[in-house]
Amino acid sequence: MQKTQQTSAPSSTASLRQAALALSAQHDLGGADLHRLRQSLGLGLGASASPLASSVALPRAVMVLAAALCGLGLLMWLAANWNDMPRGARFALLQAMVVVMAIGAWRLPRWRAPLGLLALVSTGGLFAFFGMTYQTGADPWQLFALWAALTLPLALAVRSDVVWAPWVLVAMVGVSLWTHTQAGFSWWPRPGQQWTHMTQHALVGLLVLGMGTALSRLTGVGLWGRRTALVLWLLMLVPSASFALSQEDSYALYVVPAAITAVLAWWQSRPGSADVFGLSAVMLGANVLLLSAMLQVIIVNFKDLRGDFLIPITLLTTLIMAAALTGTARWIMSVAAQPLNVKETV
Repeated sequence: MQKTQQTSAPSSTASLRQAALALSAQHDLGGADLHRLRQSLGLGLGASASPLASSVALPRAVMVLAAALCGLGLLMWLAANWNDMPRGARFALLQAMVVVMAIGAWRLPRWRAPLGLLALVSTGGLFAFFGMTYQTGADPWQLFALWAALTLPLALAVRSDVVWAPWVLVAMVGVSLWTHTQAGFSWWPRPGQQWTHMTQHALVGLLVLGMGTALSRLTGVGLWGRRTALVLWLLMLVPSASFALSQEDSYALYVVPAAITAVLAWWQSRPGSADVFGLSAVMLGANVLLLSAMLQVIIVNFKDLRGDFLIPITLLTTLIMAAALTGTARWIMSVAAQPLNVKETV
C-alpha cells in the first residue's frame, strides 16, 4: 500500500502542475504573474520544468509567431502595393490595423499578447508612413519617443513580455537616437560631450528601473522583459565606455559605466535572488571593460617599444584575460548554486 502511494504521488503532483499551467494559458496569465506561478510550482530553472512547461510555452510561442508573421505580411503587402493605392487608403488601412489589433487584444484574452504585439508594430508602421508622406522635419528620435509614449498604455494593459520586450527596444532606440543628435550626429563620445552621454545613461537607467521587480505588480513585466532591458543597457554602456578611453578628457565616460556595471553585478548576484542570465551578461560587459582598460594602458605606455616586446605583452594580456574569464565563470556558478528566493525573484 505504501509502495502504491509513493509511486502515485509524483503523478498526482505532475497532474496538478499541468492543470495549473493549462489554466494559466486559458486565462492568459503572463509576465510576473506567470513567473510567480511557475516558481510556486517548482518550475524555476531546473531541467525537470521543461516537459511540463513545453505544453504551455509552445502554443503561446506559436500564437505569437503566427500573429507577428500575419502582421508583418500585411505591412509588406502594403509596401508592395504602395504605388497602386491612394494616400487615404494607405492611412485608412494602417489605422484600421492598429484599431482592430487593439480591440482584439482587449476582447480576446487568449490572443492578448500576440495581438498587442501587432498593435505595437502597426503603430510604428503608421508613424513611419506619416513621416515619409509629409516630411515633417522631426528628428528620428522624436518619432521613436512618440511611438514609445503612445504605446506605453498598451504595454501596461497587456502585461506581457511579448509586448514589453519590443517596447523597451523602441524606447532605448529613441534615447540612443537622441544622444546621436545631441552629440553632433556621432555615435561615439568625444571631448565636451560628457553630459550628453551621462544623460543617456541616466535615461536608460530609469527605463531599466521601471522594468524592474519593484514595479512588476503594476507593470506586469516578467523575467524576459527585464533581461531585454538589461542587455540593451549593457550594449549602450560598454562600447561607448571602451571608446571613451581613447579620447582626451573623456575618462569619466569610462569610470561611470564601469561603476554602473559593478552595481549591476552586485544587484544580479544578491543571495537568494540571483539571475544567472543577467549576471552572465553583466560580467561579460565587465570583462570587455577590463580588456579595454588593459589595451589602453599598453598603447599609452608601451607604444615606443620595439616589436620584440609585442609577443610577451600579448601573451601576458591573454593570460590575464583568461584568468579573469575563469574567475568570472567560477563565481557565476557559485552564485547559481545558491537557493532561490521566490519572493525577491518575481
